[in-house]
Amino acid sequence: MTKPEPPFQSPEIAAVFAGFPAGVRPTLLAVRELLFAEARADSEVGEVSETLKWGQPSYVPTRANTGTPLRLGVAKTGEAAVFVHCQTTVVHDFQNLFPDAFAYEGNRAVLLADLNEERRAGLRMLIRSCLRYKL
Repeated sequence: MTKPEPPFQSPEIAAVFAGFPAGVRPTLLAVRELLFAEARADSEVGEVSETLKWGQPSYVPTRANTGTPLRLGVAKTGEAAVFVHCQTTVVHDFQNLFPDAFAYEGNRAVLLADLNEERRAGLRMLIRSCLRYKL
């Protein structure tokens, strides 16, 4: 596995990424990089913590009352996925904007079969929505 940017915040998180199936690992690493880039670009978001929740890498701004956590993992279908808290409106709102560009798992996950440029742009919006959810 190539060295991630930024470096993983713990060996446990590195191990989880190393354990992801080879077919989804590059996509999940790309989403992780987008997430940190979006956080750095937004002065209201600031730093992001990277922890494990339910065995999945989880990301949330360290600044209180800023965002809602998002997790990276593998969906039941075997695709890379971004998971969000099911009681937020993040996935619902995102699905209204991109009804056909992504597949969805209820109100909790956006599935990522691949990341072409159009999907990367949409994914940036999803990430910003999570990072700024409480602002």
